[in-house]
Amino acid sequence: MKIQFSIGIIMLMVSSMISLAMIVYTFLKAKRTQMFYTYMSNQSLIFIWSMGQIFEVFSTNVQTKWFFVVFEYFAICFIGATWLLFSLSYLNHKIIQSRKNIILLCIAPATFFILVMTNEYHHMFYTVFEYDYRTYGIFFWSHLALSYIYLLMGTAILIKCLVKGTGYKRKQTILLIFAALIPIVSNIIHVFKIIKLGIDITSVGFTFSLMFFAMATFKYRFLNIVPIALQKAVDNIKESIIVVDNFNKIIDYNNAFIKTFLSGRMIENSEDINDLLNKINKNIDKTKQTNKLLEAIQFGTETCISGELTLKGSEIKCYTVNVYPIVGAKKEVLGRVVTFNDISSYKKLLKELNAKNEELSIMNEQLKEHLYAVEELAVMRERNRFAREVHDTLGHTMTSLITLMQVSKIAYKKNTDEGEETLSKGIEIARQGLKEIRRSISGLFPQKLESNTLTDGLKQLINEFQNLGINIELNIYGEEWYRSSACFNAVYRICQEAITNSIRHGKAQQINIILRLTDNRIKLFIIDNGCGCKKIKKGFGLLGMEERVKELNGLLTYGSDGESGFNIHVEIPIGDDDKK
Repeated sequence: MKIQFSIGIIMLMVSSMISLAMIVYTFLKAKRTQMFYTYMSNQSLIFIWSMGQIFEVFSTNVQTKWFFVVFEYFAICFIGATWLLFSLSYLNHKIIQSRKNIILLCIAPATFFILVMTNEYHHMFYTVFEYDYRTYGIFFWSHLALSYIYLLMGTAILIKCLVKGTGYKRKQTILLIFAALIPIVSNIIHVFKIIKLGIDITSVGFTFSLMFFAMATFKYRFLNIVPIALQKAVDNIKESIIVVDNFNKIIDYNNAFIKTFLSGRMIENSEDINDLLNKINKNIDKTKQTNKLLEAIQFGTETCISGELTLKGSEIKCYTVNVYPIVGAKKEVLGRVVTFNDISSYKKLLKELNAKNEELSIMNEQLKEHLYAVEELAVMRERNRFAREVHDTLGHTMTSLITLMQVSKIAYKKNTDEGEETLSKGIEIARQGLKEIRRSISGLFPQKLESNTLTDGLKQLINEFQNLGINIELNIYGEEWYRSSACFNAVYRICQEAITNSIRHGKAQQINIILRLTDNRIKLFIIDNGCGCKKIKKGFGLLGMEERVKELNGLLTYGSDGESGFNIHVEIPIGDDDKK
C-alpha cells in the first residue's frame, strides 16, 4: 500500500522529535526530583504515543495496525494519570508523597490497558476494528471519561496554583494555562471528528503543551524562584519586619507585621512610618531607651540599634526591636529595616519563674524546719530504741544474775563446787549481757539470732534459766520458713522481756511459751503462774513490747486475773517480702 505523507504525519514526526529532544535535554540538565520523574514519564509516554501512531500509519495490514494500536494505548491509558501526577508534584502536594496513592491513581489506567489487549475476547473497547474503520465500545468511552477527569483535575490544579500565586507575571500565567488546555482541545477535536486529519493529534497537543510548560517552568525557576522563595520565607517568620526608605515611607513588610500592628489591614507602599509611631507612642511608657529606639525608627541610623518596647492595651505585649541601616554601594544610607520580635511569652514565663522561685524559697525554709523536726524525731526514735534494747538486755541479765546469786548463796553452803559452778554461769551471763548491750548500741540484732533460727535462739534463751529452779516450756507449731529478721528479733525480745518480768515481778515458777507459725502471721502466747496483778502499770518492758509490735503492724494484748498469773498474746503479720 502506498503511503502519502500528509500534514498529520509530518506533525507526528515533528512531535516525536521534539518530545525526544525534550527527554534528552531534561535528562541531562534537570535535577533528579519527583517532578523530574513525573515530567519524564509524561514526556516518554507522549513519545511512545507519537511513534506508535507513525508506525500505525505505515502498517500494511490489520494485524500490524492492531499491534501498534495496543502499543499506543500503553501511553494513551497512562497519559492522564502521569499529567495529574506531574501537576501534583509541581505543587509538591502531600497526596503524591505516598507511593500507595500513586498506585491507586494508576490502577484504573492499567485496567483499561488490559481491556485493550484482551479486546478480541470481549469486543467492548473496540466493537469493530478494521483497517480503515473502527467503532468504540463502552470500555473506550469509560477510558475517555477517566482520562478527561485526570486531565481536567491536573489542569485545574495548575490554574489554581497560577492564579493564586504571588508575583507571577500575567503573560506567564496565560502561557501556562494555554499550555494546559492544548491536549484537551486536541483530543476533543480528534474524538468527535470536528476536524478530520486522519490521525490522532492529541499526542501532538501534549508535546507542544509540555514544551510551553517547560519554557514557563524554566523561566520561573531561573528568574523568579529566589525573590518568591525569599518573600515566602520572610512571610513565614514570626518576627514583624518592615523596610523604610529615607523618605520615611514603608516600602515592604511581612505578614507578621500586618497581623501584629495593623490587625490584618494591608498597608499601602506610601504609608508613612510616622503613622505607625503615633500608634506606638500612645501605648508605651517613655524611657531613655524607648526614645532612642523611636528616634532610630523615625530618622534612621548608621549603626544597629536594639532595645525593648512594652505596648499596653487589652493585653501587655513586649518586643525586642532592632533597627538595621540599609547601606548602598557607595556606603550611603538608603533606609532601614526594623524588626519586632514578640517576647511577651518569654516575659510572662520569666515573671512566673520568679514567682516560682519565691515559692521555692519559702518551701525551702519550710523544708529546713521539717528536716530539723525529722532529725529530732529520728534522734528520739533512736534514743527510745536504745533505751528499749538496753532495758531488755540489761533487765534480763540482771534478773538472771540476781537469781543465780541467790541460788549460788544457797548452793555454796551445801556444796562448794556447785556454788562455784553457779558463780561461773553468772559470770558468763554477765559477759554475754555486756556483749548484747554493745550490739544494741551498734543497732545489731541479738547474737543468738545472728546465725541461728528463731527456734534455736529461743531454746538458748530458755537454757539460761535451767539451773534457776524455773520451769520454762517452749512449744512451736508450724515450720519456720520466714526470713524476716525484724519479726524474729521482736519475738525474741518479747519472750526475753516476758520471762524477765515473770521472774522479777511475778515470782513465777512455771512459764509456758507457745509459738504458732502460719502462712501469713506469727502468733505468740506467753503464760506464767506468777502472783498476778490487779492494776497493770506500763513500764519500759510493756511499752517496749508495744512499740516493737506496732512497728510491724501487729497486735499485742496482755492481762491478769488479779490473783495469779500473767498472759501475753502477740500476732505479727508476714508480708510477701518476708517469705523465703
